[in-house]
Amino acid sequence: MNAEEFLRLITGVVVLGGIALAYYVNCAFLIIPVLFAAGLIQSIFTKWCPAMTMLARFGIGDGTCSTK
Repeated sequence: MNAEEFLRLITGVVVLGGIALAYYVNCAFLIIPVLFAAGLIQSIFTKWCPAMTMLARFGIGDGTCSTK
């Protein structure tokens, strides 16, 4: 599994988890998917993804959001 796939997996799990927590516990947990969506949107414009930087620190990928 490469870094791009790992990033998609993490994002999907966290977003679904946030939605489930909002449904079953408290609607305030909707902030989790909102923050992840905002991070994805900012990474489009800045070409920097905080999650990829963290994955690079763990030795997965090179820390960039490019697919080249």
